[in-house]
Formats: sequence, C-alpha cells, structure tokens
Amino acid sequence: MPFIDDDKLAALYKEVDKEKKASLFFQKHYFDNKPKLVQLNRYKYGFFSSALILFGFVCYSLFFSDSPFIEQPTSREQQLMNKINLLENGSTSNVQIALANQTVYSLQFIACERDDILMFSENFVNFRAHNLDDLNAYSLGNFASKQEAEVFKEELTKLGLNDLWITSFKQGERILLNDE
Repeated sequence: MPFIDDDKLAALYKEVDKEKKASLFFQKHYFDNKPKLVQLNRYKYGFFSSALILFGFVCYSLFFSDSPFIEQPTSREQQLMNKINLLENGSTSNVQIALANQTVYSLQFIACERDDILMFSENFVNFRAHNLDDLNAYSLGNFASKQEAEVFKEELTKLGLNDLWITSFKQGERILLNDE
C-alpha cells in the first residue's frame, strides 16, 4: 500500500469537502430552478411548434387558396359581387328582372301530379315550380352555366339526392337543353 503524508491527506479531505459543498450548492440551485427550466422548455417547444404551424398556414394560404389579396377579381367574381349587391339592395322582383334575359340552369328534383306537395314563398327566387302538361315540376337553383349546375348536382348527389336532372329556362319559360 502506498503511503500518504498527513498534510497531503488533510489537503485532499479539504478539496473533497469543497467539491461536496459546491456540488450541494449547484444541486440545490438546480432543484430550485427546475420548474422554471421545464416551463422554459415548454415555451420553447410551444413557440417553435406555433411558428411552424403559422408558417404552414401562411404557405398554404399563399400557394393553395384563392386569396383576394393576391389576384384581381375576375369577371366571374365581379358578376357574383353584382348579384350579391342586387340581392342585398333589391327585392326578389329585381332579381327576376335581372335573370329574365339570361338562360338560367336549374336542378329539377321532382315532377309529380300533386300541386300541393311543396309550400314555398313566391319571393324565393332559387326555387321554382312550373307546369309540364299534367305534371308539376320543382327545381332548385339559378346557375349561369350548365357546368355550375353540374357541380351543384354532384354536391347534392353526395348528400343522398340521386334523382336530379338539369333543366334550363329563358324568360321564365323552360327550354330543352339540346335546343339551345
């Protein structure tokens, strides 16, 4: 066994005590501040995840959605805005007058002999009832093109309405689609 001098042994004990005190000080400091560190980590990860979600939302908004801040309104958008203004400022008779000279496409959803099957207001311009010889036909919607009516038909089909067909009207009279 090696021999250690008493002075060196005393110095070694002092150094161990000093390190033990330092270790206890830092251990106490760590446990006192551990909740703050955990909260700081939560804020850090929360900030980065929030920033990532916000960045993703901004990228999606810029590249995949139709934002009115990026593009100028097209003529179709302008037509829709005019129709909205007409609906907000005018009565349903104004809408009927505006639609009178246009070919309007609609979705017919029933044709039956009974005339009391549906009760509706005459001011409801998107709903129409018309006579077809001995049948009463009911249709829904006012569309400027057959393609728009097709899209609406697909959406209603997804909702479970299967027996739908597109009809067209000009000046309030039904016209056959192949006679346009």
